[in-house]
Amino acid sequence: MSQAALSIAVPTGQPTRSASELELRVTNALRRSGHRLLHETDCTCLNDTVILTGVVPSFHMKQVAQETARTVDGVRRIDNRLEVILAVNALDNS
Repeated sequence: MSQAALSIAVPTGQPTRSASELELRVTNALRRSGHRLLHETDCTCLNDTVILTGVVPSFHMKQVAQETARTVDGVRRIDNRLEVILAVNALDNS
């Protein structure tokens, strides 16, 4: 199951940071979030946009990743391309 990418603008008065520094800061924030499922989320910066890619098991986790990235200083726009794939084991009653 996939969903179209969600892109949001984040208002901020912070100066633009270098792309590699911003990628590192967002990646670290995702790893410190307390959600182990977000540790493998990929983060790329292109111009002023943080692009989140990878796979998460729920729409809730997709939103948590986006909100975590939004809290990082310097993030101006987020393109959330995380794909939601429900765990087969959770749906299998055998």
